[in-house]
Amino acid sequence: MKKNILILFLFLPFVCFAQKVTYGDNSVRIEGKTFLYFDAEGNPITDQAHRDSLETHRYIISIKGTDEIPEIHLVYKHPKLETLIGKILPKIDLNDINGKSIDFDESEYTVICFWNRHCRICIRELVVLDILAEDYSNVQFVGLTPDSPEEVHKLMKRLKLEWEDIEIVPNYNEEFTDILKIYMYPSNIIVDKNMVVKAVNVGGDTRKLLRTLEQLSGEK
Repeated sequence: MKKNILILFLFLPFVCFAQKVTYGDNSVRIEGKTFLYFDAEGNPITDQAHRDSLETHRYIISIKGTDEIPEIHLVYKHPKLETLIGKILPKIDLNDINGKSIDFDESEYTVICFWNRHCRICIRELVVLDILAEDYSNVQFVGLTPDSPEEVHKLMKRLKLEWEDIEIVPNYNEEFTDILKIYMYPSNIIVDKNMVVKAVNVGGDTRKLLRTLEQLSGEK
């Protein structure tokens, strides 16, 4: 079994078993072994799209499904989080959804949250961050999303959201990606006034974020 798995890894994604699809009355039958491919969000993709995605070096693969029909899922990869501590982010010009310029110097720390409108965990995290912002006056909360202002406004209206204490920045173009190499939503980092990374958190672990904020506040 281990040998078969090793062979599978050596040849993925360069081989795919042939298949024969037979259509009958109200039924579809697949003859022969085949791979099914899925993106990181669980959506079906073609073999070519799978190959193209792997060439970006943003993903690893996870094998699911059955022995008869293996499912090859893309999974976002990121560096060990501790290696990002101490990295310095560039100070770039960012404007929130109301056109206000983001000033990373105005607070002792800034929590930068990376999210998009399709990520339910992201939405829940932003709701929590909006609550935390009331208790941490020395911390600025910024949410970066690749979504357009129109898409963000539509989302907030549909879900009746009011993020009054978070500065939402639309049209984020991955300006920090070359340094952070984080491709998972939601993710958040904490930087100080000098844009030095003090903490990193992925996957919406708000409890860990809260503990980190308490620790940083206790250092003062």
